[in-house]
Amino acid sequence: MNQPVGQRVHILQIPIRSMMVVVPISNTAEVTNVGELVSIPCSPAWVQGAVAWRGRAIPLFAFESLLGKPISPISSRSKVVIFNPLTGRKDWEFFGMLATSEPHPGVVDNIEPLTMATSEFASNPYVAAEIRLQAKRGLIPNLDTLARVFYL
Repeated sequence: MNQPVGQRVHILQIPIRSMMVVVPISNTAEVTNVGELVSIPCSPAWVQGAVAWRGRAIPLFAFESLLGKPISPISSRSKVVIFNPLTGRKDWEFFGMLATSEPHPGVVDNIEPLTMATSEFASNPYVAAEIRLQAKRGLIPNLDTLARVFYL
């Protein structure tokens, strides 16, 4: 007999340094190679620049910098995860996150939230939650806050 399934979520696990960023796969438009980066004048240190994607200039950020960690150098293994515009945003408001290596899709039935009050990221506005997937720790970014930073 089949057991009832909890809320099934298709996710993308995005590696950054020694951590994993976890997002619903529906929030992602594409994973691509880094390509040429163009600097964005007067941008904060966590903005790596802009990359060309489908005829658009997409701002690229390093999430580990928003966590107070050193930014991983871009290597041949680095990838860019392009995020779809969020609900209520303009249809051209894409933005990208730098990954240290190839992100992996997955499906989870149950996500175990960790207590944010004791997390080192509890007061970070860019982290929505810290979770445990099997034995791994992951961070769910606050994509709405990030989108507002790029597109006021």
